[in-house]
Amino acid sequence: PVLDSYVPAGADTLRIRGASAFHAGDRVLVLRPLTAEWIHFMGLDTPVRDGQPQTWIHTIRTDRVVESVDGDRVTLDAALSDALDSHLTAASLVRYSFPGRITEVGVEGLRIAAPVEGVPTPGPQYTVLRMDAVEDAWARDLEIQETQNGIEIGPGAKRLTLTNVRITHSAAHSGSATPADFAIEGTQILLDRCRVMGEGTWPVVTQSEATGPLVVLNFTADHGGVAPQQRWGTGLLVDGGRFPGATEHRPGVAFSAGSGQPWAVGWAVAWNVTSPFLLVQRPPGALNWCIGCIGTPVTVGGTPNAIFDSPGTMVDPASLYLHQLRDRLGPDAVRNIGY
Repeated sequence: PVLDSYVPAGADTLRIRGASAFHAGDRVLVLRPLTAEWIHFMGLDTPVRDGQPQTWIHTIRTDRVVESVDGDRVTLDAALSDALDSHLTAASLVRYSFPGRITEVGVEGLRIAAPVEGVPTPGPQYTVLRMDAVEDAWARDLEIQETQNGIEIGPGAKRLTLTNVRITHSAAHSGSATPADFAIEGTQILLDRCRVMGEGTWPVVTQSEATGPLVVLNFTADHGGVAPQQRWGTGLLVDGGRFPGATEHRPGVAFSAGSGQPWAVGWAVAWNVTSPFLLVQRPPGALNWCIGCIGTPVTVGGTPNAIFDSPGTMVDPASLYLHQLRDRLGPDAVRNIGY
C-alpha cells in the first residue's frame, strides 16, 4: 500500500510499504479504488440519467514503470495525473505483465471512406481504428470520411501519437447519443494537428479509464471541441485548439459534469484555445484551468468556474506542451515532431 497520507497530482514518487520488492524497470499499476467515501465527497452518488443512477468502475489503474527505489520511496517514469488522499481511498502499487500487448506498430498514409449516412446511434457504424493492448504506437497522415466513432483508444493503450488525422463528415449524425471522432482512454496519449470537418459529432472525448498525461495539440474542429465524458479522466491538456463553430451548448472546451453524467475530468488545462464558448468548471478536490484562452466563459448548473488566467489574451509560451518537451529533451525533440 501507499504510505503517504496525501500525494498531489503531478507527483512521481510514492512511499510504499514493502518497496524493496520493486526494482527499476518494473512495470507497475498504481491502483486507486473508487470508494463510497470518495464518490460522496465528489457529489457523485446522486446523478441520474434517463431515470437510471450512474454507476462507477471499481478501480482506476495508472500504468507506469519504476525508475528507481530508495528506501520506501518508489519513483515512477511519469507523474501521476490525480491526487491520492488516504482519507478517501487506499491506493497501492502492484507489478504486472502484459504478454499480449504489442509495441512499435503504426498506421499511416491511408485514405478511408465510408458511405455518406446520417446514421442514428445506436445503429450500424463505420469505425476506422481501434487501438488497445498496444504501446509505443502511432497513426499518421490518415484521411477519413463519413465514419461514426471513428478512432477509439482503449484503456490498455500507452504512449500513442496520432498526427495529422483528418476526419470529414458530409451528413450530420442523428440520434440522442452523439458519436465521437476521437475517444480516448489509456495513458500518455498525444493527438497532434488532427482535424474534424463537419458537424453532428463530438470531435474529442475522454472515457472512464483515461489517466494522463493526455495532450490534444493544435486540434481544429468546425463544430464542438474537446468534451471529456463518462467519469473521471485526469491530466488532460488542450493546447492551442481552434473551434470556430462551437456553441454555448457545444463549447470548444467542456470540462464539467453534465448530460446526466458525473464529473468527467480533473486536473485539466486549456492553454491558448480559441473558441466562441468555453466551459471550464471546478470539481471538488481537484482543479481545472483555462489559460490564455479567447472566448466567452459558460456557467452550467451553478457549479463554480475553474481558474481563468489571462482571459482574452494568449500567453507565452505559445504551446505549453512544446515548451515542456523542449525543456525535457532539448530542441531536437521539438524538431523531430515537425515544429
